[in-house]
Amino acid sequence: MGLIGKGLQFLLFAVLTRVFALKEVGIFTTVVTLIWFMSSLTDLGVSHVLVREIARDTSQTGSLVSRGLVITGCAAIVAWVALIGISLAGGYADMPDLLIIVSGLAILGNTLAQTGFSAFRGFQRMEIQAILVSGFQLASALIGLALALTGFNIMAQVINIVTVSIMGALLTLVIVHRYFGSLRVTVDINPCKRLLASSLPVGMLFSYFVLMQWIGLIILGLVRPMAEVAVYGAAGKIFDGTAIIIGSSVLTLLPLMAKAVSESRGKARLLYERSIRLSLAFGLGVAVMFTFLADQVVVTVFGAAYSAAATPLRILGWSLFFATASGPMVVFLASDDEQLKKAMRPLGCLVLGSILLNLMLGSYLGYIGSSLAFLVISCSLFVLSLCVFRSSFGFGLPLVSMLLKPGQAGLVMGMCLWLLHAQHLAVSVPVGAIAFFTILGLSGECKEEPYRSLLSGRRLRFLRTLLIRDNWW
Repeated sequence: MGLIGKGLQFLLFAVLTRVFALKEVGIFTTVVTLIWFMSSLTDLGVSHVLVREIARDTSQTGSLVSRGLVITGCAAIVAWVALIGISLAGGYADMPDLLIIVSGLAILGNTLAQTGFSAFRGFQRMEIQAILVSGFQLASALIGLALALTGFNIMAQVINIVTVSIMGALLTLVIVHRYFGSLRVTVDINPCKRLLASSLPVGMLFSYFVLMQWIGLIILGLVRPMAEVAVYGAAGKIFDGTAIIIGSSVLTLLPLMAKAVSESRGKARLLYERSIRLSLAFGLGVAVMFTFLADQVVVTVFGAAYSAAATPLRILGWSLFFATASGPMVVFLASDDEQLKKAMRPLGCLVLGSILLNLMLGSYLGYIGSSLAFLVISCSLFVLSLCVFRSSFGFGLPLVSMLLKPGQAGLVMGMCLWLLHAQHLAVSVPVGAIAFFTILGLSGECKEEPYRSLLSGRRLRFLRTLLIRDNWW
């Protein structure tokens, strides 16, 4: 989801927390998370491969997208059936089975839309995707707000999401068919198998990170009451709104890293190192701000009923610090097949560890346990990213020097926020941010790369990426 969609979704969730009870908000949070989670997994990396292949030969767009639709469509149907099976087996006791059955249509719609978007990206016509996604996001948010304010229940919200997803997918595929390449009704199986085989490594990489990020909330809904899911979901919404910077940075760096890896090891190392340097500074600033302002942020946005979300938000803030610093590793692994193969086993172990930790800590400690599990996995992922760097380039990162100046800036910002803890967020947040960036500037950090490049032409690519993401709601 892009910047516009995140803002609208956040506004809708804030309204829902004021209108519905904790249990109903927990049900809505679980359904939306399941839809997004399954939609991301069912892509299987196909859209990334399609973009590359379409860019190489645009005349094959129709046949390539058709094959992709067969693969991802089948995967979405399998995910839908699995979700229904979990529900009927009593996995989500507090959630109506009909809600799960209906939400599966949104999984199918989002999955097909993601595959269709690959044509726009392959032709470098991402503005079409931006217009489509932003328009449907706006419509979905406005309809959702109207439904909430006029007294409709959670089922109406889910039907709204499903309708927007299906309509968005249909419109996307119609545009692809008419203007980019005719889609085929019949598709050969063997080319589909080859496409799937080439997509799975990248698909597994991104699936691992989707699992690590969202499995906690999904498991929490299985082992704890929906009211606790609502509290954790409130903290997660704020975390997710900040984490969009990570996802957009990854998408922005992908073509740059792919080019650097193809040209020389030295260029790839330099880009990797600079990306981590920037990520560490950003993540540290956000973590410090959440540490001191979590209570005020939660109560201001969601109300006093969600004040318990402040503690998991503080923990998630430090999780964001480690997760942000691990973002460049995702980009590098997606661009280097050899290193990707080496990293698959430890990444798989992290995913398994994430599931086990969430089952244990979530069962006993609720949303606190889920947030602690995510912190442990994020820290482990950061350690893995350091190992990947050392394995790839023969020496380690200068972490102490990278963190020295941002650490000083974070310390000053923390002192300012502590002194202003009684002030309104409109005062404390700007003052804290100004203090942080002022110290970074005075220390000379902003004169180093990649800050100079970010403040020049590349910022336009980054801002465009913020506006272009996949989901409709």
